[in-house]
Amino acid sequence: MKSLRALASTTVLVLAACGSGGGSKPAPEGSGNQTDSGGHVAQCHPTCNTAADCAVPGSALDSASHFTCTGGTCNWQGCQSDAECNADAPSGAPHLLCRAGQGAPVPSCVPGCSTAADCATAGAPLADASHFACNAGVCAWQGCKSTAECASALHVQKVVCETPPGAPAAMCEPTCNTAADCAHAGEPLQDVSHFACKAGRCEWLGCKSTSDCTGGLHSSHFVCQ
Repeated sequence: MKSLRALASTTVLVLAACGSGGGSKPAPEGSGNQTDSGGHVAQCHPTCNTAADCAVPGSALDSASHFTCTGGTCNWQGCQSDAECNADAPSGAPHLLCRAGQGAPVPSCVPGCSTAADCATAGAPLADASHFACNAGVCAWQGCKSTAECASALHVQKVVCETPPGAPAAMCEPTCNTAADCAHAGEPLQDVSHFACKAGRCEWLGCKSTSDCTGGLHSSHFVCQ
């Protein structure tokens, strides 16, 4: 289970959306393989008997009160206040707000602002003020501007600036000729067998089995589903 959710700075959010040029993005908790007829991609989910099994000691956003244990798996219920979003934030980090984004199933911690300049991260080309709007006091990343910008900022050539289906803005998406272009060395859940290259875009296929999750994440407390 990932802790310190409040440390998701503007830069991290942008680069996570853009990727690093190595492959498509796996599930937050890990991995999975088969895609069913409804488009579901199997993911690695943390397992539990009670919500307390999901908690991360010392993390304000990952206490037992932030989880439900449903069907034997942990389900994070979102942040509960602005104060807890900032409890683990380092000195000098943007002030975070607990807000539910459009279409988001639960509220999460997002950077607050008065102007777009408040959202900018120094030294991050994809996260300067020109890439943001300040909407109702919340930073809204406006997306990449061109493929050339993505290539320069991420120091890769196999990348394109485009808007994936359902995404709110254009993102730096990794491109490929074969599935091998998508793989990440040393990451079992992101090796070549977990990817397909379709129409020049990397597609993560998900976890293959529960043992795939437990081995790749070095914990017995995961299930692939």
